[in-house]
Amino acid sequence: MTAIQSRPGGSRIPAATAVALLLAGFLTIYGRVIFEGLVLSGYDAQTYFFPYWAYGFSSLAEGRLPLWNPHIFMGVPFLANPQSAVLYPVNWVLIPLDPARALAVGLMLHVALAAITMLVLVRVGLRLSWPAATTAAVAFGFGGFFTGQAGHINQVSVAAWMPLLLLAFERGVSGRRRWWLVAPLVVALMIFAGHPQTAYVTIVFCLAWALMTGARQPGLITTPHGRVPGILGGLAMWLASAFGGALLAAVQILPALALSREGIRAGGLTFEEATSFSLPTEEALAGLLPTFLHLPSSTEFVAYVGIVGVVLAVLGAVRQWREPRVWLLVIVAITVILLALGPATPIFGWAHRLIPGVDFFRVPARWLLLLVVALALLAAYGVEVLNTRTDRPWRDSVPLVGVWLAVLAALGGMAFGLALSQPALPEGVAWTWAVVAMVAIFGVGAATLFRRPAFAWIASIFVVAELVAATGPSAIRHSIPADAYESRGDVLRRLTETPGSGRLLSIADPSFEINDPDRADLAKAWYDQLGPEAWRDFKVAWKNRDIMSPNLPMAYSLETPDGYDGGLLPLAAHRSFLEGLIPSSAGQPDGLLMNQLDSVPSDRVLDALGVGVIVDDQFDTFEIAGVAFDLRTSLRLIAPFQVDGLNVAGVVGVALLAAAGPGEGEAMGRVVLTDAAGAQYDLPIGPSVDNPAIVGLADVQRAPSRDGLPPDTAVSIARLTSPVTVTGVAIDPRARSLDVLGFALLLEDGSSLGLMLRAGSGMTVEVVGDVTLTRRAQSQGRVWLPEHVRLTDSAREVQMALATPGLAPSQQVWLLTTDREPEVTNGLRKALEDVGVVHRLEPVGGVLPMEADRLARDFGGADGWLRFDGKATASITEYLPERVIVEVVTDGPRMLVLNDTLYPGWQVFVSGTQGEIWRANLTHRAVLIPEAGHHTVTFEFSSHPLQVGTIVTVVWLGLIVLGLVVMWAGRRAI
Repeated sequence: MTAIQSRPGGSRIPAATAVALLLAGFLTIYGRVIFEGLVLSGYDAQTYFFPYWAYGFSSLAEGRLPLWNPHIFMGVPFLANPQSAVLYPVNWVLIPLDPARALAVGLMLHVALAAITMLVLVRVGLRLSWPAATTAAVAFGFGGFFTGQAGHINQVSVAAWMPLLLLAFERGVSGRRRWWLVAPLVVALMIFAGHPQTAYVTIVFCLAWALMTGARQPGLITTPHGRVPGILGGLAMWLASAFGGALLAAVQILPALALSREGIRAGGLTFEEATSFSLPTEEALAGLLPTFLHLPSSTEFVAYVGIVGVVLAVLGAVRQWREPRVWLLVIVAITVILLALGPATPIFGWAHRLIPGVDFFRVPARWLLLLVVALALLAAYGVEVLNTRTDRPWRDSVPLVGVWLAVLAALGGMAFGLALSQPALPEGVAWTWAVVAMVAIFGVGAATLFRRPAFAWIASIFVVAELVAATGPSAIRHSIPADAYESRGDVLRRLTETPGSGRLLSIADPSFEINDPDRADLAKAWYDQLGPEAWRDFKVAWKNRDIMSPNLPMAYSLETPDGYDGGLLPLAAHRSFLEGLIPSSAGQPDGLLMNQLDSVPSDRVLDALGVGVIVDDQFDTFEIAGVAFDLRTSLRLIAPFQVDGLNVAGVVGVALLAAAGPGEGEAMGRVVLTDAAGAQYDLPIGPSVDNPAIVGLADVQRAPSRDGLPPDTAVSIARLTSPVTVTGVAIDPRARSLDVLGFALLLEDGSSLGLMLRAGSGMTVEVVGDVTLTRRAQSQGRVWLPEHVRLTDSAREVQMALATPGLAPSQQVWLLTTDREPEVTNGLRKALEDVGVVHRLEPVGGVLPMEADRLARDFGGADGWLRFDGKATASITEYLPERVIVEVVTDGPRMLVLNDTLYPGWQVFVSGTQGEIWRANLTHRAVLIPEAGHHTVTFEFSSHPLQVGTIVTVVWLGLIVLGLVVMWAGRRAI
């Protein structure tokens, strides 16, 4: 029995055939992105990676390293978050592209990298034939992992390097020294690529691969003791690669470690947290086998290599069972399935308790990446069986085929039993599986009996064809126009017209339908090209942009107190602050505010969050007579109601939506407008002349019926003689109660602004497209000068205070104290804390004992509050991500609070002198202005972990380059 083309070299036709098959599959799967200029769809692609790349790319293009991100969570580290992938060199070449397009190009680059390096691994590292290498490359690159994770560019970017790392171990353990220097470089690239969990899974698998490769080195004595040197050699290379790669990536690892100590995952995850997004048993088959028309409930569960690939993998396991790699791959395949099932088996529980690092990650289904790798390589061994010429008669292969069929039957029986015990699969899936399986089994069985070189290539072609067909329901085949990402449209235009008005908070429910005119225009431009599924995804993406889904403000230079990460963020201090401010958010450590708030929060909550604009949908909007009324608030007035602090120019009238009981000829009340000069305009409310059952202003008509409106609801309009600037609105019901359902100011350009009917600072409501923009006329802004400050050593006490309804967080501020003495914080432990190596004993910004005593002595009152009563003003004159300048004029000492997150690395300078920066209300930045006068307060951010990590990375990279030069010089000398 001889292998056909089982060694590198020979004719170029097999290599050209392999390239042709890979190229054909790649162009078919990604053709729409390549040739039609479309971009990726999907929630994470749009609302997570697009904003991160947009902010990171724009910063790098400006020549600024983005250390701080002021756009989400009230400010958080940016570079320190590994998912930002700022330091990943491959991403740098994509900076000239639009971020949405860059995501698609980055995906394709890494899929190509994954397929090509898998081809090289099998052909050069494992020394199998071209058809075998092609099959493995196709199964890995076009299989379920890369198509399912198309919207998770960081996972794709890390996984794409795995075959090259395996090749490095294969060659390095075999004695090729330069690969000992290549492997750490690959590990570092995986760390920089931005998904620590995928990098961790890969490195764990490489440990087993390195030990196996060392144990099977030729020339070793085939006894356990004889294999020890090889195993130790494999372990040594793995340690050198893992730690060498970590040192090379120290510039990313140290800031990330420091962030992890401050984030919500500090101390690891509980078992319940770690098992979230485990592979459900009822969806296991739909994840491990391609369903062609449907996807599981999460793309995290997709990990197939195709039915043909499984059939070939089983053939490889049965036929090549003496090969140690095959044993390893079979064990890995079984183990990772059990791990992915999470709490359904005890395996993950054991790993969570015993294996370091497992408790830092959730989503056990991500271990299925190794299943795809294992099955792809086993399929290569299966194709190698078909590519091996034998002189024995075909009857001698019958026992082999029988064993193979028996194993397939056992696996099929298990799958069939699982399918019967769980809810039915989508219609048509079971029949599709049966047909594809029968064709695969018959074809591979015949090829095993009657071996011909062409059969190996035919098997590869079948794998390509099936995997291309399987991508039908994936996001990559439902690519959408870049219009959904671009910074245009009425909503974005209106939001960016008034910069500096405070943060943006979205509480919109995205389940609304796009309005008819916009939908018609979009359909005319795109529907025929996209088809129904991609068209649906396009509409969803359009709505996500308009409602500013959680992270999208980053992409458009807006800011929000909300945010979405799923990794190290939000910061634990920010989470504690929100749980105190909004008690209903407790128990949801990474929950979105937009999912926890079903109405506009109170003024005190909005002030504490620094919110100036609220984005909502139009579910509670009623439009009639060209006026849009906001129905989210309504009033049953029995006493006068007044809103002050407005500044609406060009008002030419008002519109009222109201209901009241019968009162023929009787005045029901009045509306009083106050203009900027203090003049008042009195507009009476009374019954309609034509229909006394309804009441309103001068021009009254019955409102059309609508769910939730009283039967005698009327809409009315009263106009002014000339435009005025309205600063206040009062509604006086006079004789009896009056149900005011909606109120709007009519503007001279023909538009209208609704008025939110609730006590407190005035809010106007503008309808823009499918959303409403609620703007606060007055807010506390981003800098506060509180008159009352309290010292406490209890974070719980601060949370309870924040939950108090009558509290004004901008006027009553809590500072956390610490008992930690300065001499302790200046030691070695502080240095280790600063770079994230050890957990910080006390939160940054705690008021030290001596400072607390001085504050209490100088400003303390009998009631325990520190009082700052002097007159003062403060305004932000420069606001950059890593630098904020505030000008303060005061007639005495004052406490200044910046409504941004405090994090290690922020420093403050008061008139050029460095001051102490304290933690206010658990998360904000506070500084004492010590004396009267005009002061320039400068907040600056720098990252000590980044500085240390840069030194480590540069030194270690220099050593590796030096080692490569020495090796090259040595070879030249020989």
